[in-house]
Amino acid sequence: MKNIGFILREITLGGLENLVLDLSEQFQTKDAIIHIICTEGTRNNWDIEVNDGITVKIFNCWECDDLFKYLYEMKDYIDSLNLDCVYVNDSIYGNSLLSLIKTKTKKITVLHSILDTCKNIALSNKDYIDGIIAVSPATYKKLNRNDNINKVMIMNGIDFPNVIEKKCINNEALQLLYSGRIADKDKGVFSLVDIVERLHLNSDISFNLKLVGDGPDRKKLECLFKERRLLHLVDFLGYLPKSELNNQYQISDILLFPSKHEAFGLSIVEAQYFGCIPMATRIEGATDQIISDGINGFLIDKDENEAENYVKVIKELYDNVSYRTRLSKCAQKNAQRFSIKSTADQWLEFADSVEQELVVVDSKKNILDSIECLSTHTDINIFKQKNMFLQKYYNKNIQLNKFKGKKIAIFGTLHMAYYLYTLFNPISEIKGFIDNNSVKESINNIKVYKENRLIELGLDYILISVESNSSIFIKERLSRDFEIETITWKELM
Repeated sequence: MKNIGFILREITLGGLENLVLDLSEQFQTKDAIIHIICTEGTRNNWDIEVNDGITVKIFNCWECDDLFKYLYEMKDYIDSLNLDCVYVNDSIYGNSLLSLIKTKTKKITVLHSILDTCKNIALSNKDYIDGIIAVSPATYKKLNRNDNINKVMIMNGIDFPNVIEKKCINNEALQLLYSGRIADKDKGVFSLVDIVERLHLNSDISFNLKLVGDGPDRKKLECLFKERRLLHLVDFLGYLPKSELNNQYQISDILLFPSKHEAFGLSIVEAQYFGCIPMATRIEGATDQIISDGINGFLIDKDENEAENYVKVIKELYDNVSYRTRLSKCAQKNAQRFSIKSTADQWLEFADSVEQELVVVDSKKNILDSIECLSTHTDINIFKQKNMFLQKYYNKNIQLNKFKGKKIAIFGTLHMAYYLYTLFNPISEIKGFIDNNSVKESINNIKVYKENRLIELGLDYILISVESNSSIFIKERLSRDFEIETITWKELM
C-alpha cells in the first residue's frame, strides 16, 4: 500500500485542483492512501467533499508569525506521514520544503505552466528533486536544457462521468460558455467583450454567454460589459460544483477559450467530452495537442483580428446545424484520448522508476537552500535581492526602529507582503493591504483596499511588496499622488 502526498498552493477550485482530486481518486483504486497539503490556503475555502482515505491539511502562512516556523510546521507534518512519494504542484513553499524533509520520500515536481516563473519554481531546489513531470509538449520543451534532471512528459486527463448525452442541437439562441479563472493576464478574458460586441452587432445571431469561475478581473470584466451595454447578453455564474459545471458543458454549444498562456487546457477536453465545441487560442504544444482545427474544434490565432475570427467561425456554426452536429460528435470522440486513468498510471510508474536522492542532514545548508528556493524569480537581480532580504529576515538583521508605532499599509498581497507583515506586525499598526486586483476582502482580519482608498487610512508609510521592477514606478506614483512616504522592500536592507 502506497502513501502518497500532493502539495499545492491554493484550494480555490480550478483545473489544477480538479486534476489533483481526480488523480487522488485513481490512486485510491490501487490501494494508495492520499494526503493533500495546501501551503497557502485559508481555513474556510475547501468547499468540496473528498473520498474516505483522502486527508486534506491546510496551512495558512498568514496565521504564522514567522516564515521559518511556518516552513518547519509543514516539514514536521510531512515527515510524520512517512510518504513514499510527494508530488509538488506549482508551490514555491512546497519546493522550499524539499531540502528540509528528512524521511525517505521520493520528491517529484510537476510543471503545469509555460510561464518562466512557474518553470523556475518547478526547478528550484533541484538538488533535492528526484524527477519532474511536464503536463504537455509545451511544458516539456521548457525543460530541454535541464538534462541532468529525470523528466517525463505525461498529458493531463479527466475523469469521465458515465452519462454524456448531448442536448438536441437547434438553431435557436446559441449557448456560449467560458470556464476558468477570470484573469486577463493569463486567460485573455477581456477578449470576450470584443467577441460579444461583434456578435451583438451581427443581428442574424441570437446568443447568450455564461461565464463559470472567478478571479481578480471579474468586477472589471462586468464593468466592461456594462459600459458597452452588453451585460444583458452574459451571465456570471461564479464557481460551480463539478456536477453543475458538467451540466453547463452539456447544454452549451461552444466553449470560448481565449487564453494567452496555457500548458494544456483541461477545460477544452471537458467541453469536448460533453459535445461542446471548443474555440481556443492557438498555443503550440498545448491547445494544438487537443484540437484538430475544423475537425473537433477551432484554433484561433491571437492577433489584431482575433475577435473577428471568433465571430466568423461562430456565425458559420450558427448557420450550419449539420456541421455543428458533426463537430460536436468528433469532439466527444477526441476527448476519449485523455483518460485520467492513463495519466494516473503514468504518474505512478514514473515515481517507481526514479531513484531517490536522500537529503543530507546539514541544517545550515538545508535552510540556505530553502531560502534560495524562496528567492526564485525570472529576473536575476531580483533573485539576488530577495535572497539577501530573506537571509537578513532569517537572521533578524533588518532594522525597523523608525517604524515603531507608525501607521503603515502594505501594497500587494503575495509572498513578499507576507514577509513584510510578519516583520512589521509586532511593532507597527498595519492599517491595511492595498491590492487593486485581489478578490480577498481581508487578510488576518486586516482589510484589503483598492488604491483609491489610501487617503482615508491616515498613513505614515506605504511599504511596497511588489517583486518586479515596476515597484520603482509604483513608488513614484504613490509618493506623488498621496504625499505619503513610500518605501520598497529592497530599501529595507
